Amino acid sequence: MNYHALRIEERPTIPVSRLHGMSQQAIALTLGRSPTTISRKLRRNTNLGGTYHVVMAQSHMRQRRLACRLPKSC
Repeated sequence: MNYHALRIEERPTIPVSRLHGMSQQAIALTLGRSPTTISRKLRRNTNLGGTYHVVMAQSHMRQRRLACRLPKSC
């Protein structure tokens, strides 16, 4: 299975679904993603209070993506 980052439009589904008591597996089915993907997103982007923040998650994803790119040569 190929990994594709969650789109910004998909991210709000996670906290809303969690508020409705949905499991990680149910959220994954809703989004058509692997349960592991949802677990990873929650683990990486949930604050100490247990809240998943969409904007923070998207920002962190962009930072991680930029950090793993090769530097441009002059």
